[in-house]
Amino acid sequence: MRSEHNPLWSVIYAQTTGAGSYDQSEAMDVLERIPMSTICWTVKNSQRNDLTIVPAPNPGDKPLSLYAIPPNERLVTKWNRRPFTLDGGNDGSREDDGGFFLLPYWMGRYYQLIP
Repeated sequence: MRSEHNPLWSVIYAQTTGAGSYDQSEAMDVLERIPMSTICWTVKNSQRNDLTIVPAPNPGDKPLSLYAIPPNERLVTKWNRRPFTLDGGNDGSREDDGGFFLLPYWMGRYYQLIP
């Protein structure tokens, strides 16, 4: 889970375990990079030279990035999808709600984990 840089899981981990240290800087970076526009534009990262591409873990799946792609460089998704997905979206014909930003942000503020 740590490799996904998911701010929601970071906040939940910090609050439920009482851990003094957690991935706060990574969680903040991800929250800052989430675009305010949640329109699901088509994104194509499979041609990028700066991403390490690995074979898909399951037959028939598409290849994935070795590292999580920052939210402002990948398709708009909630936290129930892989942040390693290279390509996707639907040409702007759908708009997502902002829950994938709002939940970790306000939970972190409530528990005073986000300054």
